Amino acid sequence: AQLQLGRTQIAIDGLELAWQAPALLQGKLQVQRLAAQVVRVTQSSSPPSATPAPAPSSLALPLAVQMDALHIGQLAVYQAAQPSHPVWQASDIQAQYQYRKGQHQARIQRLTMLGGAYQAQLNLGSKRPFALQGLATAQLQLPQLPAAPPVLASVDLRGNLLDIQVHLQARSSASSIRSPGAKPSALPKNQADVQARIQPWGKWLLQGVQGQLDEVDLATFAPSLPVTRISGQLLPELAGLSAPSGSAGDSLHIDLRNSAPAPWDAGGLPISRMQGKLLWQNEVLRLSQLQLALGQGLIEAQGQWQADSGAWQTRAQLQDVDLAQLYSAFAPSRLQGQLSADSTGATDVQADDKAAKQALIRFALDAKNQNPASAQASLLDLRSVQLHGSWQGDALSLPDLQVQTADAQVQGSASYQLAAQNAQIDLQLQAPGLQGQAKGQI
Repeated sequence: AQLQLGRTQIAIDGLELAWQAPALLQGKLQVQRLAAQVVRVTQSSSPPSATPAPAPSSLALPLAVQMDALHIGQLAVYQAAQPSHPVWQASDIQAQYQYRKGQHQARIQRLTMLGGAYQAQLNLGSKRPFALQGLATAQLQLPQLPAAPPVLASVDLRGNLLDIQVHLQARSSASSIRSPGAKPSALPKNQADVQARIQPWGKWLLQGVQGQLDEVDLATFAPSLPVTRISGQLLPELAGLSAPSGSAGDSLHIDLRNSAPAPWDAGGLPISRMQGKLLWQNEVLRLSQLQLALGQGLIEAQGQWQADSGAWQTRAQLQDVDLAQLYSAFAPSRLQGQLSADSTGATDVQADDKAAKQALIRFALDAKNQNPASAQASLLDLRSVQLHGSWQGDALSLPDLQVQTADAQVQGSASYQLAAQNAQIDLQLQAPGLQGQAKGQI
């Protein structure tokens, strides 16, 4: 079967229809079963209208409708310009629909899409402002993390069609799995909440968008990720969707806490709090006022990235940073200093040398320990570090390196080729009762 609705063409294979024609005499369309093996929807693009479409004045139907069962094997939506690549597709759709006394009621018992299983129900009024109440649930697999447990998600819709209140909740199914005898608090909640208002015909599409994380454990999704309990807020402001005219780009405000900080080598994330703002404007992503808390220490950073060239730069201030919070092999410290890094993006795309096509990254570090104290002999007691270096492809270069610990000092230069596992060093070493030089290839 073929249908043409304006610029939309619908092709249906394997159509089945069972209905009761006598019900029309009673002002009712009674469909017992409507099924199709494949439904293909093709949309032809049209030039955008300078005048936005107005909101409908009514959604009323001329007669009551009762659809007991709707089954679609495969449903795909295409753009006419790309007829071989669907922009959206779903399968194994089972649903019901009813229109009675001015109320649309729809229920999806099953829908498979993007590797997930969905269910939904919706009640919608036919008179303005079209009272709305809906709930959708899903169980999703993460395609990039096949070993991760499924994510359970729900979307709650309330209000009316002109002003929709949306509440999205998502959590890992592992947060509801508990070993025998384990306390409920033994597992993190692993939950994310997003709330927003959507006004399809309003001046701004999205308003009041805010995200909330509640005890998210990254290790739940992949064993290689650190164990965390991250909670906090993400507040986006989307120009053209939720911001007033004249707003300067899209931004994201970040305020996250990790209630279980631990050193990297202990399988944790050392950062206990992250605060900052990302701004996207004129193809440039800017990072302003980013603060990373590590115990009593703080890292303050700024930076930017240019989308057209790939060039980026960042600067960071270290304030009372305790290296023992980062890696347990270090002695407690109060590191003060500066860290910088930048890249001009890919260099010569016509170059024959593969390494020459890689972006050159330059970096520098100048930091001193403001609280040197006696430490255990087994711990590395860093007093100061100064270095300038670069990284391109698989090549690390440190032409200027100075490191001082409680009982030794090293200065000189070094380089390392990752692919060849080849190092070149020219270092001078001073320690109590020892002075020497190391030069050559390792």
